[in-house]
Amino acid sequence: MKHRVTSSQRHRILLHIAIVATLLTTGTACEKSISPVEAPAGIGADPIEVTPEGVAAGLLTRINIGNNGIVQQISYNSRQQPLVMTRYAGNLLTEKDSVIYNTTGKLQKIIHYTPDFFKKGKFTVSGNTTFEWNNNNKIVKKLFNDQESSTQEDTRYTYDATGKVHTISTTTASKYDNLKVLTTLYYEQTNVVRITRSGNGQAISELTVIAVDGQQSYVTGSLLPYLLDIVENEAFSEQNASETKNIQYVNFNNKRDTIVTITKNSFQYNTQKRPVKNTFTSTIYSPGNPKPVTSAATIDYTYGK
Repeated sequence: MKHRVTSSQRHRILLHIAIVATLLTTGTACEKSISPVEAPAGIGADPIEVTPEGVAAGLLTRINIGNNGIVQQISYNSRQQPLVMTRYAGNLLTEKDSVIYNTTGKLQKIIHYTPDFFKKGKFTVSGNTTFEWNNNNKIVKKLFNDQESSTQEDTRYTYDATGKVHTISTTTASKYDNLKVLTTLYYEQTNVVRITRSGNGQAISELTVIAVDGQQSYVTGSLLPYLLDIVENEAFSEQNASETKNIQYVNFNNKRDTIVTITKNSFQYNTQKRPVKNTFTSTIYSPGNPKPVTSAATIDYTYGK
């Protein structure tokens, strides 16, 4: 899904009250005629979901965020790669992304569509995201261009000696401001246990994973962490966090203060040991508020059969 700043911040909050940022050439008006294909983009209609029978077996196809009515759907091509990604708010289709690969099957580009609310079934191109890879077959750059707001988000990835994501450097440039954020991930074996974020020389936030439940994550494919709106510890961990503590550093009453969120997750699993439901509670402790605020919701995960 696209990673425009307002979008990724919004979805980070939704998946972080359990706690919830995607996407090589510049988009042009002619891209309105591009359809998702399994090799280079061809000429066709607006994005069409094509999932051949059996292709998505065991793969994540849907995330449903509880009572908020926020739904993300994923269809796949015959190589079992994400092909079309859609997002709904209630019954309203809000976004549709077409994923483009080259002839060897390497992810190259995503074209972001916005529905035309005056013409049913019609879409307009709202932006695009392109990718660059290194010689070790790792994504090192993701460049998102938002045509609607003339905003550009440049994301760079570095990896440790074992191939795990170590830092994510994001620069957002718009006509209003420029923001640079450095995210650093720390691991214990195959799980992210700590994440720090800093910007303009100041600490922004720090996430600590207090415990994991030992079961495998719902992220079923190597490209999904770069495509879905999910937080880093969920995207790059092989197991699910059962409890996290997130500290956000803020300026409150002319002094540096903190907002602390404790999130407790309880997962249900299918026979393949993939999570199908997360029932969570998040308790927020904020400055100036003597009573913590607690909320609860569920997230459901669906897989192809």
